[in-house]
Order: sequence, then C-alpha cells, then structure tokens
Amino acid sequence: MNRRMALACGIGAAIESGWAGAVGLTLRHHDPTLEIIGAGNDMAALFDAGTLRVLIVIGGGMPSKQGALLGVFRRRVDMVVGSEAGISAIGRAGIDRLRAARALVLDRPVGIREFPISESEGPAVLTAQLPSDMRLHCVTHIREAWLQGTTPAQNWVVVLERRGHACAVTPDISVYRRYVDGDAAVIVAVGDEDLQRDMLPKSLIALNNTSVRPGQDSETGSSVVRVFPNHPVTLAFRPDGIAVSP
Repeated sequence: MNRRMALACGIGAAIESGWAGAVGLTLRHHDPTLEIIGAGNDMAALFDAGTLRVLIVIGGGMPSKQGALLGVFRRRVDMVVGSEAGISAIGRAGIDRLRAARALVLDRPVGIREFPISESEGPAVLTAQLPSDMRLHCVTHIREAWLQGTTPAQNWVVVLERRGHACAVTPDISVYRRYVDGDAAVIVAVGDEDLQRDMLPKSLIALNNTSVRPGQDSETGSSVVRVFPNHPVTLAFRPDGIAVSP
C-alpha cells in the first residue's frame, strides 16, 4: 500500500470512528461548525460535523487553551491536522487521549505526513469527503527549495467546503491566493498581511485580535472577525452559506 492510499484509508478510519463514536449525535441534526481561538501567531480551530470532529492547529496550537474548544463532555477528536509545532505540543499522549485516529503534519516538506514524523512522503494535496455534504481539502506547497544554503519550508491551506461555500484556514493568508483555486467566503489566518485586503476584498477574514489594527475592519469592503484565546468564534456552515454564529 503506497503512502497516498495509506493516508486515504486513515481518513476513512477517522470518519468511521466518528460515526461509531457519536450514535447519540446522529439523532440531533445541526449545521457543521468551526470554532476558533487564537493569540499572537497561534490558532486552534475545531471543525464539528457532529459525527466527525477535526482539530486544526496553527503555530503552537495553544494546547493549554484548547479546552475552550473541546468542552468537558466532548473531548473526542477524530483527526488533528496542521503545523508540526502545534501537533507536537499536543503530543502523542494527548492525541491518544483525544482518541484521534490520525494526526497529519502539513508544514514538514514534502507533502502530508503522519505524526510522529516518518521519512516516507505523502501527497502534496489531500481531499476527503466528510459528513453533512462537507469536503476537507489540504493543499501544501514547498517554498524556498531553490535557495542554496536554506532549509525548504512548506506552506499549507485547509479548505472546508459545503455546497460550494468555502472556508480556508492557513498560517499565511497570502498562500491562499497563490495555491488555491476559487474564492473562499471566509479566511481564517494569523498575522496581518499588507496585501490581504487587496487580495480578498469581499471575504470575511478571521484574525487574532492581537493582529487587528484599530479601524482595520472598515478600511475596505472586507469584514474582520476578531479571534480571542478564551472565547471561541463560531462559524456555521449552513446550506446557503457560512455565517458567524452568535
């Protein structure tokens, strides 16, 4: 079995685990949600489709704050994806406690690798069909590989899409425009790129509060949602679009 097939099977196992572990939730229909916390250059976002839960980590992933996302009675996570630093901060024992079937590192060249890191390479792009008509799309791209004397790095974007309405989660907002086709209704990112508003004039942008300048959300046609470390911002994937949930 090659690496691509192994990763695909792993996501299939995560989805099956979600279905098996959430029989009670299948009786309660709701729109999938993405809850986000963040500070500085770190973020954590929990995608919850009821029968499947995916934790996305950026930077250090804020493991000490993730209880605000996971809650007391729903600490099951079926899959963890994102930065190696964030996944390492959770650690193998923490991943086991979450009962995560797979942890996928997106910023370690080349491709997508399981945690703990092995030397074998995975695909540069990975797509999985999720419950509730959702699709998860992981896109990775090597940068600075041509520079002598430098260590190549890897950019990444996770796109969550329902019926054509997409939300992109990335550590670098400029990466989205370079490597992802189409327009996302919502961008979740850290930092404050100077060109982000020229690139994304019609998107809803979720940024850490520490990165938002006073009056920034009124400078162009785009809207800014401020993300805080203790109180999650919730996005709801409704059949007709993505909305900030009260």
